[in-house]
Order: sequence, then C-alpha cells, then structure tokens
Amino acid sequence: MTRRILCFGDSLTWGWIAVPEGAPTTRFSLSRAWTGVMALKLGPDYEIVEEALNARTTSIDDPVDPRLNGSAYLPVALASHFPLDLVIIMLGTNDTKSYYRRTSYEIAVGMSKLVCQVLTSAGGLGTVYPAPRVLVVAPPPLGPLTDPWLQEMFDCAREKMLELAKQYRALAGFMKGRTRKWQAATICPLFLPGPMQAQCRPTRDSSRGDASRRRRGPGNWQFGAKAWHPLERTPSRLI
Repeated sequence: MTRRILCFGDSLTWGWIAVPEGAPTTRFSLSRAWTGVMALKLGPDYEIVEEALNARTTSIDDPVDPRLNGSAYLPVALASHFPLDLVIIMLGTNDTKSYYRRTSYEIAVGMSKLVCQVLTSAGGLGTVYPAPRVLVVAPPPLGPLTDPWLQEMFDCAREKMLELAKQYRALAGFMKGRTRKWQAATICPLFLPGPMQAQCRPTRDSSRGDASRRRRGPGNWQFGAKAWHPLERTPSRLI
C-alpha cells in the first residue's frame, strides 16, 4: 500500500536556488530538491506531494501579497490531495521578517493553527478519509545576509529561528496529548536546526542552502518519514 506524504512549506521546500542578485531565480531539479531525494530514498511505497510557495508564512497576511498566508491555503491543499497519511510542515522563516513583528512564540502559535487544520481535516470535501499525521519541522536558522534590503527585512531573524525549534518542541508536546479528542493521529516532531544549519553557506541570500550541501540532509528526512508507520506507535521525539 502506497503511503502519501504532503510536504507543506516555503522556498526551502519549493527548492529556491540562491543567486547573487537575490531574485529572480529558478528551482532545484527534482533529483536535487530535498523532497525529491526523500522520495528516492523512501522508495516506491511512498508518494511525495509537494505544496510549497516562496515567502509563505504560517498564518499571517502579507501586506503586499495576499497569497502568502499558509493557513488560508492549507485546508484547500489537504482536501485536494486526500487521501494522505502524513503532512510535513516546515514553515516559520518568513514569519521572522521585521515588518511582521512576531516573536518566536507567536510564530509557534501560527504553526499551531496549521497543526489543528490538519488534525481536524478528516473527510475533506465529501470523502471518508481520516485526518493524516503531522510532522512539524523547525527550519534551519538564517546564515549571514550581505544585501542591505534583506538585512533590514530579516533583522533579528536568526535569533528568533534559533528559539523557534524550542517553541515547536513545546507545541508538539502540548498538542500530542490532546489529539484523541479529534480522533486524529499523533504529532511527530522532527527538529533539525543543527544539521540543516550546516548545509547553508553565506551568499547574498543565505536563507537557502547550497545545492550540493543540501543533498546531504535528506538522510535525516528519510529517517523522519520512515520512523512513522500507520501500524506503529509514533515516537514523541525524533531529534
């Protein structure tokens, strides 16, 4: 039986390739994006569904682009791609932008909204499918930024992101014991701030990882996805 995994994220999941001028750019090929490498390593019994958008936030509206609020789109994505066994959510980087004025805790609250949307998604639109499980991933901290515009945009972002993994861990622990009332599966948190950070190098926009180095990471993603199994008890911590 094929297991279907939805990857919901921003430019890190979309596969943005960092360029000196910042933008416009292109994306990594399927063989180099972490979602594609994970699919290859997991094998034919798993189907990876990618739902990623550059600059996506967890749950806050962008004053310039109304498409970027993740919580506004996630219910549509879930209903569109059912049945699903697991949803991997890696968001939070763009919530650290200075003009949002969000603390790491407030970003985690935004993530909690996404988690609740997944856990209450059973049935979709006129279907019998149950709600999938959730894998919450803390994005890698930002590296040094040299572009003045980006420096201002992501002022203090690195500090917030270093704290974000702790907040996501606390969120997962809080929600884990409360999923039964939704008759949904357990939250499965995976935190990779250290290993993922090592895959990023300073560029003009070092919020994205180098292509050759990013390929070293999917072993961890593979571990996180394969550690989940619908017939086994999901571990409360995967670090």
